[in-house]
Amino acid sequence: MFRIGILLLFGMLCAALPAAAQAPELTLDQLDVIGPDRQQEPEMPPAAPKERPASPWRWGITAGYQHSTTNWLIVGGDMTINMRDQVRSHPGFTVGFNASLPFGQVWSFDTGANVSMWGFGYDGAGTSITCTQYVLAVPVMITFFESNARIPVFLQAGLQAGITLFGTQRLEAAWADGIDGRSPFSTASCGLVLGIGYAGFTFQFLQNFTNGWSRGFLHTWEQQTGQTITQQLQRAYCLTYTYWF
Repeated sequence: MFRIGILLLFGMLCAALPAAAQAPELTLDQLDVIGPDRQQEPEMPPAAPKERPASPWRWGITAGYQHSTTNWLIVGGDMTINMRDQVRSHPGFTVGFNASLPFGQVWSFDTGANVSMWGFGYDGAGTSITCTQYVLAVPVMITFFESNARIPVFLQAGLQAGITLFGTQRLEAAWADGIDGRSPFSTASCGLVLGIGYAGFTFQFLQNFTNGWSRGFLHTWEQQTGQTITQQLQRAYCLTYTYWF
């Protein structure tokens, strides 16, 4: 009986040993603990480049045809002669740049600078004159426009100040030998500008308030002819095209 018990105990031990050998071992991987000094910082997107604010000004270059003439009165004794019919008009040009600042809904302030060629011719009373004058002018205008109109025509009005850059004069007369024909014009001018346009095309009327000839030339004319020239005003008509950037 004792031997049977020992055999049973030995059999149970032999059966338990393979089961214990086949039991899987539980292993835990060591976790990488992130301390306060090793915290991962979130990736920030790259900063977008700063955009410059758009300028409210518009800029453009302009060029076109200018047709100019002049008008004056000759006063001699009790006689006054209007020389409008005796004066020839003069073809020329204008070129420069424009600047426009819109304000409100239908208005803009317009200015710029341009170089224009003025001139006229005259034949009469034994005297022949051909004048050419180059002027640097700065207009200051207010423009009315209606962009939503069926035909978007704009209107302009303002003033224009100018400075004579240089000029030439061909004067043929028996008394004209001692006259300087290179600088007979006034140094400065001021006038009115009226315009109408569509898209980039503009038609303008210019009327100067100041005399076109210098005081020295007018004084010489009066001494040599006995005639006084008054209201010697210049006017011009311009057709230009402006390319806006």
